[in-house]
Amino acid sequence: MPENALSNSTTGTLGELSGDEYLRSSYDLDISVITTNIKDIRMLKPGTANSARDLEIRQWDKEYNTGPYALIGKSTGDPDGWASWGLYYDHFREHSFRRIPVLPSDSHINVVMRHLRKHHGALVSPSDGPSKGEITGVIFPLYLNRFQVRSFFYYWILGLETRLVRYVGLMYPRDSDFQAKLAAVLPRERDEINRILRIRRNAGQTQARLSECLYLWQALRILNGDPTVEKIRWLASEPFEIDEQDEHSFTVQDLKDTTVRDLVDFRNSIMHPMSLLVTDDDASVAELVKKYVLVKKMAQIMDVRIRSLTR
Repeated sequence: MPENALSNSTTGTLGELSGDEYLRSSYDLDISVITTNIKDIRMLKPGTANSARDLEIRQWDKEYNTGPYALIGKSTGDPDGWASWGLYYDHFREHSFRRIPVLPSDSHINVVMRHLRKHHGALVSPSDGPSKGEITGVIFPLYLNRFQVRSFFYYWILGLETRLVRYVGLMYPRDSDFQAKLAAVLPRERDEINRILRIRRNAGQTQARLSECLYLWQALRILNGDPTVEKIRWLASEPFEIDEQDEHSFTVQDLKDTTVRDLVDFRNSIMHPMSLLVTDDDASVAELVKKYVLVKKMAQIMDVRIRSLTR
């Protein structure tokens, strides 16, 4: 498996799906778009991080949601660690490189997230060109809040939402049958969903169907079949595995314990810049990786189920 692959190894029907190549031809993200040039990062002497606090607060103000960081080293170009502050400037920490972590500039976001989960920062070197092998950039956990990363995650959550709605439509091909399901599972939302359908048809979308008017949480509730069930019921019965590099961070059962609310909250956090995907809490990167893996697994499962109904 290539170095940057996020394994989607599975058992049963999901075994036919192939890791990072899954939908990668449609959308990709390497770290070059979220890397800060090393010349733009303040270099501090070890033990002096707190004295540069005001300077780094100004950097935080200028680079919204990227975080107050500085490199630590004896001289420019020779970093051996970094300093970081809490989001509200109530504490700071100095981190030392246990080994110099260097990522090539074309590394995929899959690699970057897992690296930041473990090392809390990385240096970046061009993959080719005249500067190949030189340290030209730096990336830190809070950079995962940047809009390019949010767009990447939104692509995946949107893909999952589209598949869920399509699968519901295949299960209930006639609106008359789906009306009964709505009455049983989403009685309070039924009138609003029908109103949205009327608006779409009046706008000329004469072939629009009731199932296409669902939000993410509504599609998940429909597939659960019981509005009182919080966990994603159909996910619990699916056999799949996680990559070995993730096993120390979360388990298959952790994914299966995810609730409808957890998934909807993740979607909403992606959409709102003030809602941070990653904080200065070391566990937040691990949680982001878990949610990402979950969404990809669920999208794959939906693809398998959709194919089973359309063959």
